[in-house]
Amino acid sequence: GFQEFLHEDVPDPRTLPVEGQWVEIRGVLSVATSPNDTWKDYGHLANGPKHFKAQIYPRALLFHDVLVRLALPQPSCTLCKTGAYIVHDLSGPKHWKRMWPILDDWSRRPPRPLSQLMEFAWNERDIPHGKLRLNELDGRLQIMRTSPQLPAHQLQPQAAAQVAAASAAPAVLAATVAPAAPVAAAPVATPVLASVPEHSEVSQQHHAQPQPKEDDTDLDSTLGSKKGETRPDRPSDQQQREDRVRRLCMWRVSQMDRSEVQQQWSIIVNSTRAALMASRYQ
Repeated sequence: GFQEFLHEDVPDPRTLPVEGQWVEIRGVLSVATSPNDTWKDYGHLANGPKHFKAQIYPRALLFHDVLVRLALPQPSCTLCKTGAYIVHDLSGPKHWKRMWPILDDWSRRPPRPLSQLMEFAWNERDIPHGKLRLNELDGRLQIMRTSPQLPAHQLQPQAAAQVAAASAAPAVLAATVAPAAPVAAAPVATPVLASVPEHSEVSQQHHAQPQPKEDDTDLDSTLGSKKGETRPDRPSDQQQREDRVRRLCMWRVSQMDRSEVQQQWSIIVNSTRAALMASRYQ
């Protein structure tokens, strides 16, 4: 089961009694010995880098092993941000050199309790059914149980609407979300290049009036060539075939109104390109 992938000292988050509440697996490395609450009052910091290394090493190793055994990305130090192995990073001399000026400055101008700084030193990661976090300054290791939330497309319609409303503005949260009635999908009409839809007003006018014939003269002048003229760089049959396709398309566009041109423009362009390519390689 899932428990087999967890460390023996780390509980299964599903067995925790309260959801959303942190449970301590390992406590602080040391407590303040005076009300001044500076780094000098904490033994794991005041005794130097070697003592800090010996204290933080097993905590970082446990934090790393839990995530790796769950096939999650390896954690890294949030202070150094080098992406190095967190166990060696937290217990190494470079981490101590980066951490020491922060501790010293926090206790000097003006003096502030070190316990406040410790709340900014959490390294928190998501795990299945919960969260796991390590305090890189005082060594605390904690775990929390969370409720898994399915994606919206896997929820029932009413539940999906409630999830969407919960992530919206606060004004929307007070509204009661009712399940939407199923709407029948409208049939998708396939556009036909050679005909205009029967329900179009423009098409009805075209049916009522005689349709103009294709004007080869205007089309030839638009294409920049005279009627019957052939270009010397291509054979005559290919020239006529390409011109025929262009004239057909332009004549078809001239019979449609603006809206119909916009609706079928992509279809006309694609079919024209296909016909031109086919004529060139035949």
